[in-house]
Amino acid sequence: MIGSFRHKGLKEFFETGSKRGISADLAARIGRRLDVLEAAQDEWAISVSGNWRITFRFEKGEALDINLEDYH
Repeated sequence: MIGSFRHKGLKEFFETGSKRGISADLAARIGRRLDVLEAAQDEWAISVSGNWRITFRFEKGEALDINLEDYH
């Protein structure tokens, strides 16, 4: 279950499938690799492309604060 999004484009992509708020290239690559972030043990990242990551945290079975960010 997803509890909240930080990134409006990812929220729209999740809810409607629209790629308007994210690039089509990034949308095609989502979900390649899942890692726990060393800097914040309660935060996870999914590698998308190059430095781009989808980051989020889990709380009570929900993914929260889902964001698309240039991680490096």
